[in-house]
Amino acid sequence: MGLEKVGVKIFNPIVEKWVQKAGVNTVLRTQKPIFHGINPTLTYAPSGKSFALPRFCTQEMKEARQMNKNAIRQAKAGEVVRTYPKATPQDLKRLTSETIEDSYSRVEWTNPKDGKVYNLLKQGETKDGKVVVRILNEEGAFIKVAEITPLEHIMIDDSCKGVLSEGYKYCSDTYIPEFRELSHFDLMQMGAKRANPFEKIVLYDVRTPCIDGEINVDKRGIEIYKEIIKDIEDKKINPHYISMSRGIDQKIDKPLSEIGLEELTNFKDFVSKLQKRGIRIFVSAGNSGKNFQSVQLSNTGAEGVGALQHGKIATYSASRNSRFTQHYEESPLHTTIGEMGNVNITGIRGTDFSLKNNFILGKTPKDVDFQISELYKYRRILGQRYLKLKKEGKLTQDICDNYRYKCELIDTIETKLRQQERNATIKNGVFIMRFDGHGGTSLSTAIRTAKLVLNDMMEGVL
Repeated sequence: MGLEKVGVKIFNPIVEKWVQKAGVNTVLRTQKPIFHGINPTLTYAPSGKSFALPRFCTQEMKEARQMNKNAIRQAKAGEVVRTYPKATPQDLKRLTSETIEDSYSRVEWTNPKDGKVYNLLKQGETKDGKVVVRILNEEGAFIKVAEITPLEHIMIDDSCKGVLSEGYKYCSDTYIPEFRELSHFDLMQMGAKRANPFEKIVLYDVRTPCIDGEINVDKRGIEIYKEIIKDIEDKKINPHYISMSRGIDQKIDKPLSEIGLEELTNFKDFVSKLQKRGIRIFVSAGNSGKNFQSVQLSNTGAEGVGALQHGKIATYSASRNSRFTQHYEESPLHTTIGEMGNVNITGIRGTDFSLKNNFILGKTPKDVDFQISELYKYRRILGQRYLKLKKEGKLTQDICDNYRYKCELIDTIETKLRQQERNATIKNGVFIMRFDGHGGTSLSTAIRTAKLVLNDMMEGVL
């Protein structure tokens, strides 16, 4: 609740006296003060006594509440087909394109101050590093061209490949090998760049690669925190926002373990140093459910980001106390692969990445049946040749190895065809894929942080 709606009655006599001592006759006659932080307090300096202000009365928390409302509304609306009746043909092509290039050079931005929706199209960059954007309204009508300054978004994440393969149970080597090549950071970066293609992302990797390229062990949190603080002091980075998807979850009713206590102390010190520099840090609420809580959100001053499921708090989203988790984004519940092999994981309209190897996407069931019949035909021919050479006594080890190799290859292709066919759906007569694979509160954190960075970048532009 904003202070413009708060009457004098909410303040006790001591607080009223503090206000008067500051040279103000009454709260209602003063210019609305701007408070900052998650859970703000008003402190009377002479005595040191503090009074807790209403939660969500600060500039940051009002923005969070408005963005939560937008996220809930969009989630409940479901998949909406956008139309742009006032767009020029050139703008319309870019707004509706499914190419990777166009998907990563546009964004739909909702101004948290008035709820108006705008479409931002990247036109280029200036010599001093600013991004030139073409701004359209919700219907696609041109408003203006503006220059915005990219801000840094630091991600503390994991670049180890194959991290997502467990979450995407259908994506084995014989199904969609490209998924096994993705790291957790790859997915987080996709979400952030789709939500804000103009920001600058810097990764602080929690994994340490060995000389042979294999992953060794996780870096301890304290090492990452020290590295970031040092790089800020050395002016190697100039972050405005830091997001962290990795954390430690534990049951709410159990005391912290020794590891948890150590991490909490280190992280709390890290957040305190960041806040003194005006840097905000966002941490995923965790995916362990309502009975769990993130250690990194336990009164550390970091802002928590939870996940929505169809417009409600997701069953897996932890740290539900609003003192710990102030932000929420819909975390996509499905991954969709279109007929051209275009994959969408983030839930943001467009293409996140494309598959290089697919067997049935974009094909009709009749096409797939024909491919399988051709495989059977080829295998019969191979078998007949093999039996003929065997009968004539002309078999050699090379011939046997070659025959076995080709048979195994045919079996692999057939397996892929059958697996993909079972998990595919038909749209407009051709195969596409859609399966479970939500990004959890990690993806929510990356997307919400990127949106907040964009809000800052757009400040004063409209």
